Amino acid sequence: MPPLAELPKSRIEIEGVQSARRKRAVEQARRAPFYKGKLDHVNLDRLDDPDEWRKLPILDKDMLRRLEDREFYQSFCVTPDDGIAEYWRSGGSTGTPLFYPRSYGDIEAAMIGFARVYDCARCRLGSSAHVSFRSAFIRSARCWRVRQARAASR
Repeated sequence: MPPLAELPKSRIEIEGVQSARRKRAVEQARRAPFYKGKLDHVNLDRLDDPDEWRKLPILDKDMLRRLEDREFYQSFCVTPDDGIAEYWRSGGSTGTPLFYPRSYGDIEAAMIGFARVYDCARCRLGSSAHVSFRSAFIRSARCWRVRQARAASR
């Protein structure tokens, strides 16, 4: 099973996952030209300290929307190590949707996350579900298959 497939069983395990992912997020951001020079003062080994985490600059969607398409993809988006699997679209509720690349690893993690919805709803192997995710139908079907495969392997 992929490392994200099993939920952490304790607060300590949750904190371990959060700590590792904080560091990974800043490492990835440092690869983007958009952040050149903006994260040099952040100590990766101290990200669990709230004072260190506060050193990260705030980023919001309006800042991203102000970038031209080419600038967004060339300076903000970082090509994942495993390549781009597909582009996802934000909801566009403000009138300007964003399209952003997702890696194969991102897709795998998202499918696991979406599949957890069924666990939370106590939907078991052989159950039926009315799927009305806002996300694409294909993505919803994939997460249902992940959930069913996980249930069958238990």
